[in-house]
Amino acid sequence: GWTDWLPWLSDPIIFSVTLELIRSGPSITVRDDEGNMINTELANSFIDRLGVQLRTFSDNAGETNGNQPNDELSARLEETASGHLALIVKGAAGAVWKQLDQKIRDTEFSVIGRDLQNLSFRIRYDDPSRLAEKSWVDSLAFWRDDESAPAEDIELILTPTGSETRIDALNESKAQSDVGDQVLTLILKSFEVR
Repeated sequence: GWTDWLPWLSDPIIFSVTLELIRSGPSITVRDDEGNMINTELANSFIDRLGVQLRTFSDNAGETNGNQPNDELSARLEETASGHLALIVKGAAGAVWKQLDQKIRDTEFSVIGRDLQNLSFRIRYDDPSRLAEKSWVDSLAFWRDDESAPAEDIELILTPTGSETRIDALNESKAQSDVGDQVLTLILKSFEVR
């Protein structure tokens, strides 16, 4: 119809951007027109560029608020005997669980479940660098963008170890994995942001 002649009326929505203020500062979520989170190179590039501006606003806001009490817990990564990583956080398991709950929300993992009694979380992680496997026929379609691999469910298990708490990231087979290591590395970065 006549709307095809007017591109701003006929073009579909590319991104829906949500800006929220969370505890560690502003947070951006990019979704498609169906409300699904987008994890593509273009969306990540957009977030990176917008993130520079948000960090500037966040830094300026910190200057005007003055000194805020530092209730952050110190954290570090340790290599386990299996060659994978464990996150070690100084503090009692209950306090670390509450802090980790906030960090998971700040890093925008999709939380499937949380259990304070068992000191565990179940999250979904979509690694943008992992690509879905293509069949030989699919590889001939050079004009299509590569799709990222499906999201994986990761279980975070907290174990008290004296004055510290150990956090392990287990895949659906209840084993440590490279994806779990990536999740713990991202969570460690959220502990380092002050």
